[in-house]
Amino acid sequence: MSLKVWSYFFEIVSSNEFGIFVKTSDYEFIKGYSMSFCIGLLGLASILSQKYPQTMLYQGDQNSSIELFEKLESEKLIKNSKYPIFISIPSFYALKWTNEFTKLIKEHYPEKIIIVGGRWVTNNESWAKKNIKNVNIIVNGQAENIIEELLHTKISKDTSCIYINNNDSLNKIPKLNYNILDNFLEFTPSIELSRGCGLGCSFCSDRDIPLSKIKTPINLINEIEEIIQIYKTPNLNFYFESSIFSPSKQWVEEFYELYHMRKLNIKWRCESRVDTLSEEKINTLSKAGLKIIDLGLESASHIQLQRMQKTKDPIKYLNKASKLIKSCHKCNIWVKVNILLYPGETIDTIQETRDWLKIHQSFIKGVSVYPLVLYGINEETNKFLNEIRLLGATPINNTINNNGITELNLSSTINLHTSKSLSTQISNEFMSINDYFDLKKFNYFPKSFNKDDYQEFLKKINNHTTPFQL
Repeated sequence: MSLKVWSYFFEIVSSNEFGIFVKTSDYEFIKGYSMSFCIGLLGLASILSQKYPQTMLYQGDQNSSIELFEKLESEKLIKNSKYPIFISIPSFYALKWTNEFTKLIKEHYPEKIIIVGGRWVTNNESWAKKNIKNVNIIVNGQAENIIEELLHTKISKDTSCIYINNNDSLNKIPKLNYNILDNFLEFTPSIELSRGCGLGCSFCSDRDIPLSKIKTPINLINEIEEIIQIYKTPNLNFYFESSIFSPSKQWVEEFYELYHMRKLNIKWRCESRVDTLSEEKINTLSKAGLKIIDLGLESASHIQLQRMQKTKDPIKYLNKASKLIKSCHKCNIWVKVNILLYPGETIDTIQETRDWLKIHQSFIKGVSVYPLVLYGINEETNKFLNEIRLLGATPINNTINNNGITELNLSSTINLHTSKSLSTQISNEFMSINDYFDLKKFNYFPKSFNKDDYQEFLKKINNHTTPFQL
């Protein structure tokens, strides 16, 4: 293929990446401060870049829709491309931005084919066709195996929106090419290790998706080294993307050996459950760059853990959590504990969690607390809503919102306002402003972000619900 062939990808990332509660209409207050990105879209673009070397990916959430459109117009990127425009919508919070952007495209280039994906937002055909505006094709599911076919899509001007339900399994997690990501030096690199989980937590969208085989240590190490060459520095922070990081003992040992054999100096972050990693594994991984681990404790209330289907044995579960957190602290690994306020909560159940956190406070770097929010409008969403109604939960306005985001009163005693207030209080109790900065600076804020920038950031969001009060 000619090197002059261009394909363009436009990425829209959720504005709710900070650990702060923010409405879609509040987006302007925080734009530009998050440098996380849609790893799925970069994977798709990376696949195409192997055959189309001039593939480019633009980060949508760093600009308003009109700002990004004008940037692309000034460089004649839309006008000169004969290929469709691909848009990833990884979150319902990005839907408003998407519709604004697609409207601009169609107003100026009505003949352009626009293809959108994002399995969280597109998994209901009738809702997606109604609420995702000005698009030609909606793809639900993984697109790695059909992305090149989509690139060459030709459709009639009179064709209504096409819905593709692609359930092909992913044979191989794509290696990411950071060279094609606009302004990539500002981003902390990520590497996807596995997909799915399948452990059955009631609130999780991955509960029924089996955990895929983890990327081999040798492939992971090779990918790290390639990214180091792209960034031209060996001192990088990485995010190892996986819904649940649960490597075998053999994997841990092999990764450790390769890490030291290749003389790497990177630090990395991952997320996992509190009951899936042993003290032995943590000790080895700490010597191979592990710096931060996000642990989904969710609750320390026995009844709430059972309601969430996190465990059938809360005592055993919490004992494992305690041992793991202490092991991490002993190995100088920062632990961020994630807490979910769930339907059926009472002041007593929340106090159980607070008491547990107090006991372990000296071992924890930070705590993120959120009330449950429902995402999506489909049979599964409605089924789950009926289940949590039995625990006393009710949706705001007693209906599911058309934007796919449904906030809840968690019980008769813990309404939405109370749950948000308690989330702030608990996070503030167990995470300082400096701790929050350290955790976010590792891989969410731009790499050039400093303490002065942080102070300006805090001023901008001070009127919103943050994990702490200034």
